[in-house]
Amino acid sequence: MELQTDIEAVQQQMDEAVGQLTAQLHLNKIRTEEMSNLKHEIQKRNINREMCLADLCSMQYVTVNNLRTLSKQAATLESDANRVLSARKSIVDLARVPRVYLTAEDTDDESSI
Repeated sequence: MELQTDIEAVQQQMDEAVGQLTAQLHLNKIRTEEMSNLKHEIQKRNINREMCLADLCSMQYVTVNNLRTLSKQAATLESDANRVLSARKSIVDLARVPRVYLTAEDTDDESSI
């Protein structure tokens, strides 16, 4: 009878251990799934971050090219403005030169007028 009681006690301990083991296995399975989900989320975020960096690099490239184009346009406009101002100054300088008008009396031949 005492042996039967010992066997039942051991059986009860085994049942408890099996229950604890089953619970631990279930927790481990849940943790593994959570880890897998977290790894997947990290991969998605890394891909998203890399895409954002690529977009930023592309925008920087476009911006630098636009700045180069604007710089060239500004230089062209400045050159054109200087040319116009120089021509205007030449016209003003020519306006100061006295004009000489020839009359028919000043020439020997009227057909040359």
